[in-house]
This record gives sequence, structure tokens and C-alpha cells, in this order.
Amino acid sequence: MGNAVGTGLLCGADSFCTIYGHLECEAEYRIQYFTFLNAGSHGEYGGEAARSIYQARLQSVSQFVSEQGISPIPVDSNISELLQMKHQLTHTVRNVACALNLQKLLRNYYYASAYRFDSFQLTEQDSAYYDLPTLSMLSTESTVFYSAVSRYTRVEKVEIISGFEPTYRYLHVCNSLSSTSVVRNCSVCDKCMRTLVTLELLRKLRLYDRVFDIDAYTLKRNRYLAQALLIRRMDQFSGEIVDLIRRRKCRISPIVYLYCVPVGVELLAKKLLRMMQEGPRPMRVVAATLLAFYRSVRRLARRSVDRDT
Repeated sequence: MGNAVGTGLLCGADSFCTIYGHLECEAEYRIQYFTFLNAGSHGEYGGEAARSIYQARLQSVSQFVSEQGISPIPVDSNISELLQMKHQLTHTVRNVACALNLQKLLRNYYYASAYRFDSFQLTEQDSAYYDLPTLSMLSTESTVFYSAVSRYTRVEKVEIISGFEPTYRYLHVCNSLSSTSVVRNCSVCDKCMRTLVTLELLRKLRLYDRVFDIDAYTLKRNRYLAQALLIRRMDQFSGEIVDLIRRRKCRISPIVYLYCVPVGVELLAKKLLRMMQEGPRPMRVVAATLLAFYRSVRRLARRSVDRDT
């Protein structure tokens, strides 16, 4: 039976928060190994394209691993090709299955939690919502799995890692997968935007200009803030951002409220379209027409906003 401690390395906010909290702790809990797993996060349906992205990302984290003096353990698998399921639905089980191959080495393994423990719910949306019982049941006599950093909100995690200098060079939170296997943050997807908005509110944005395109983010910021305001009661991360704005007494630009109109109608149209996808064809046609109309309204509103700015 091994006595080593390990955790997964993805270089996102959850991953870095886990790492930062377990580099200078008691020896029996200090991280000694990073695993880098190909189990769906590099392309949920697998194949050569996903494997190419996996290899590119593995190469991109090699410098950080070298700086920390911690041994990396890459684990490739074909589990995505077999399951043919969305990664979010089963990522906890997939990744733990890879880590269980290392039971003779690892005694403790930290699985970075995406949500705070009080967000627990049994849902098909994301297996991260019920990590706590899943990890407990998947632990064995040889290896114990811990739901790490589950006591923090996403905003708190970003604030914590902003004090960890390597994140200024290696933070990677992006949802977008590059067809050229180039590892980069697109700076405009939802995951990039929520991270960048949080960093700006914390006054840490410029520390990350080496890993994000700040200009691209700035162009999309007002629209994203409008979306966060509209869905704050339905989306946990948006709610945390709005709470941070209130706590820090930040001023919301009038332009953000202007964006609420086109963003709101687009969200409504998408909801209608999802509801009608299984309905009769005439209803689907009506929903698609509404969506096209709303997008036209959004473009006109955006042009008007751009002229005003």
C-alpha cells in the first residue's frame, strides 16, 4: 500500500486552489504527485482530436510541474470513446476510475470540487453537485478520495489563487477546445468571462494579462454582466458575481442595463426553443423564427449601444 498524496492538474481555478492549499501543509497531506487524465475534459467523446488536445495540454503544464518539483503522472484512456456521454454527467466517476489505477502509490487523493458543499443536489446536470457521497463511496482500503476546497465559493477560490504567482502564467479555465491543439484561454466564453469579471472586481485583472486577452474580454464584459444580472437567481456563479458587486459597492454602468434587453429576449427565445424542440413541427418553426427575430433586435441594440459608447 502506498502512502503518497496526489491530485489532478487541470490548471483551472478549482485545481489551483486545491494545489495552493496543499503545498505547504503537514507532510502526510502534502501533494507529491499530479495526475493528468484523459477521461473526457479534453473532448467528451474521445477520439484522436481529444487525444491531440490532451497531449498539447500535457506539454503546456510541464513547465509548471517542473517549477514545483512534483512528479506528473499522465493517464490516457479510451473511456470517452466507450461511454459516448457528456463529460459533465460522469466526470467524477471517470476521473476516479483513472486514479484507482494508482492505488499502490496513492494513499490520499484530492478531487477539486466545483461547488461548495451546501450546493449539494442529486441532478443529471453535473456530477460535481454530489461529489461528497460519490467520492466517499469510491474510496477503498488503499486510497481515500477527498472533495477538496468544497468549503469555498467560486469567487473565494479566484481570490485565493490570485495570491499564487504561478497562476499569472498558467491559469487555464477555458471551455473552448482549439482545433489546432493550441492551449489558450479564448477570454470570451462563459468560464473565461466569469473568471475575468471576478478578477476585475477583485482588482487583480492585470496580473493575468499573459494568459487572457484583456481587450477581447473588455468588449464582451457589459453583455456578460447583463446576463449575470438576469440569471443570478438561476445560476450560482452569476449570483456570486452579483453579490460581489454589491459587497464591493461597485457601480454598474448604464450600458449594462441597456444590454439586458437584447440579452433577455435571446435567453427567453432559447428557452422557448428548448421547450418546443420535442413539439410539433409548426411550433418549432415559430420558435426558430422568434429566435432569429430576437437576434436581429439584439444586433440593432448592440449597434446602438456601441454608438453611444
